[in-house]
Amino acid sequence: MSLNTKKRSLLLPIAHTINLNLGCAGLGFILSLTGVALLDLVDIYGSNVGAVSHLMTTRCIGALVGSLVGGRLFDKYNLQLLLILSVVIMSGSFILTPLSGNLAVAHCASFVNGLGLGAFDTGSQVRLINIWPVNNGPVLQIFHFSFGFGSLMAPLLAQPFLSSVANERTPEDPSTSPAGNVLNSTSTDSTESKIEYAFLIVTIYIAVIAVCMVILYIVDNTKDVQKQESNQKARTDIALSIDDIRFARIFLTLTGIYVFVYVAMECSYGHMLTTFGVKSDLHMTKSSAAYLTQTFFLTFTLARVLAAAIALKVTPFGMLLASNLILVGTFAVLASWGSSSSLLLWIGTAVSGLGQASIYGAVVSFCVEYIVLTNAYMSLIIVMSGTGAMLAPLLVGQFIDEFPMVLMYTCFVSALIMALLLILVHLLTRNRKKLCNEMANATCVQEHGTMLVHSKE
Repeated sequence: MSLNTKKRSLLLPIAHTINLNLGCAGLGFILSLTGVALLDLVDIYGSNVGAVSHLMTTRCIGALVGSLVGGRLFDKYNLQLLLILSVVIMSGSFILTPLSGNLAVAHCASFVNGLGLGAFDTGSQVRLINIWPVNNGPVLQIFHFSFGFGSLMAPLLAQPFLSSVANERTPEDPSTSPAGNVLNSTSTDSTESKIEYAFLIVTIYIAVIAVCMVILYIVDNTKDVQKQESNQKARTDIALSIDDIRFARIFLTLTGIYVFVYVAMECSYGHMLTTFGVKSDLHMTKSSAAYLTQTFFLTFTLARVLAAAIALKVTPFGMLLASNLILVGTFAVLASWGSSSSLLLWIGTAVSGLGQASIYGAVVSFCVEYIVLTNAYMSLIIVMSGTGAMLAPLLVGQFIDEFPMVLMYTCFVSALIMALLLILVHLLTRNRKKLCNEMANATCVQEHGTMLVHSKE
């Protein structure tokens, strides 16, 4: 093999990985920016928080459909082209969220956006596992770090474009108190929202990623279909060697429910934290509440960098156990004093970001240890993830305006349920042989940067 061929074999998988990570950052931008801009979207559409928050629900429904359809299509058609298409859909539909003119059209745009988001989330993670089939824990943690990075930057990006009305509540209902009306009219200095510019910047960013993926496809489209077919055959052979199908189904069910509860908690906290800061007894301004959300995603992101290093030495289950202990303790404190102590809210927010950071990547790595994570299996995990994300507006969004503490109570109960599920998964797998040990001993063939793992017979 020539030197140029060796360099090409090394650089191409790295380039693919970078593109996928940039795309995952785009997912973080999309999901976080919608939450930070929620109150401004309420003003744009002249509605209420509960109604506008259902844009997230609509996007999640689209993500469920996109994940299920993508899980089928990725096994049959060119994976690179389908991933490019999903990124194009994400880019073209996101800008319509603040520019649709009415809420019904915005829901349609959010659904289409979810289609691309769900398909990309499913295919990109399986593709990473194909590229790095052994010891892929750090790679997956970096992938999810990219999501956290996008989520972190979204509040910072949105802050200059947010309207300055704090929407603070007075002790008396302004609709029945003339004094309240006077106070509201004189204590706030309203500026018009320009949040559509933040959405435009994210749209352009995702479009640039699509262009980069097209360029890489032109460079590396040789024998892509053959590699994909060979990879699918190898994965199927490994799957057929697993005699305990019942174990795989129970394991996937428990981990799917775990992901469902976790994402419900993560999206509830990440999307609704800005609104909580404004509506709670602390009466934060929109700008301050946006910085609070940024603090959450800052620790969320930095901890994922740390998790990538820890994953080299600590098992996925060990990381999940530590994260759950942190979350139960943190949300117990926030459920008690989150609305009365600004200091505890800021500290608890930072610590909760630390606790949530490694969970998703650790769950996927944990699955790879015990089952063959095909596109179909990955789509089921994404479906559970998307279903959990839908609970944010349903459980929290429609109540947070009148009862802000519903956010903290929801997160605390979610942390307890996750701890219980983790115990059940541990009992299920404690005597189970890890599939990754067999894969490490299997024959690995690297062709143009894609390593194919074949099972031993």
